[in-house]
Amino acid sequence: MRAGKVLRMGIVGSAIAFVAIGLSDAFGISSVHPGLAHVLFGPSGGEAAPWQQLAHQAAIWLRERLIDLLPSWATERFRFLPPVIFIIAGPLIAFTLTGLGLKKLHDAREGFRKTGDMFKEAPSPSPATHEGQEALRVLFEAGRAESAEMKAKLDAILAAVSPKASAAPLSSAEQAAKEGAVVGLVSDPQPAAQEAARDLASGDVTAGFDALEREARAAEASAAEKWQRLGALAAGVDTARAHAAYEQAFRLDPTDFWTCVMLARLRQQAGDLRAAGEAARAAKQAVRTDRERYVANFWVGDVLVKAGDLAGARAHLEKGLTIAERLAAQNPGSAEAQRDVSVSLNKLGDVLAEGGDLAGARARFEQCHAVLERLAAQNPGSAEAQRDVSVSLNKLGNVLVKAGDLAGARKRFEEDLAIAERLAAQNPGSA
Repeated sequence: MRAGKVLRMGIVGSAIAFVAIGLSDAFGISSVHPGLAHVLFGPSGGEAAPWQQLAHQAAIWLRERLIDLLPSWATERFRFLPPVIFIIAGPLIAFTLTGLGLKKLHDAREGFRKTGDMFKEAPSPSPATHEGQEALRVLFEAGRAESAEMKAKLDAILAAVSPKASAAPLSSAEQAAKEGAVVGLVSDPQPAAQEAARDLASGDVTAGFDALEREARAAEASAAEKWQRLGALAAGVDTARAHAAYEQAFRLDPTDFWTCVMLARLRQQAGDLRAAGEAARAAKQAVRTDRERYVANFWVGDVLVKAGDLAGARAHLEKGLTIAERLAAQNPGSAEAQRDVSVSLNKLGDVLAEGGDLAGARARFEQCHAVLERLAAQNPGSAEAQRDVSVSLNKLGNVLVKAGDLAGARKRFEEDLAIAERLAAQNPGSA
């Protein structure tokens, strides 16, 4: 607002002064512009012309107006300045302030213009952006399709290498090894492994095993692991090939615990009890954990049972049971730990029954049955858990028959039959 006042006063005062000077030139009044001198310095004697008086009064008026705009401390100092200073300074100040204001206005306008340009140029969903989104969508769909294809391949291979109906059931460790071998095979980027995976997924089991065998023979550096993979996949499908594969793995790495365990079982199935005992003892030397120590004692005991050494078998099985019970107590929520206890109790019951200790066998079978009933109650939807209970009841009935307790045996057999009928009703298509 002050800038506007200064501008108006400066323009008016300057116009009056410049008109006065112009008139003095036009009428030839003094070559040195006495009128200007009068305006600048006031009267110097004699009467001033009317226009000179007017210009002088205008300069004084402008000085007073400008002084009103100044701070109080400067008012008295500037009041004594000649009027011409204000005639000259007024427009200069006004024009300067006006220029600054116009510059600010120009800068503001430029700022708004650039802001508008920025919004105009802001990237809207352009074709490139849409293309990027489409590429991401295609990539996601491809990943989902690949995942579905991978699952289908895993399921197909697992079905192809499932044990034959005539084969002995796989243990949980063997089944876990088989499933791990399938995942490892499908994930292996090597051409030979992919070839074997394709063959197995298509149902050509022999071609798949042949491809894996060629791969194992060609890669001696990691051959033990590859032979283990072949053995795990062939278990229950091609026992001879599985046996040969684990023999090769054992030859290359006799310190691998699970290779020793699997080989002990396969040698035992082949009837070579001496060699089976060697593999089982090698497993005891290769143990690294308490559970492996339990498994090793169990398999040594199992081989000794087949060899007729019931005392030796019982000793190893009792050691295994002690370890299993300790692990189960340390981890009461572990179904695997509880199942290890039941397996040991069941095996000990068999050994005691075979040795004629029917009371001891009955006690072990009763303990085993209690563990299995507890597991079945924790997992009521598990058919496997129900079958385990059924087997334990059958074992109890048999030992009671041998002990002459026919009423007790009948009760156990009836319970066993009830479970079998219930399982059959739940799965009528099961043989």
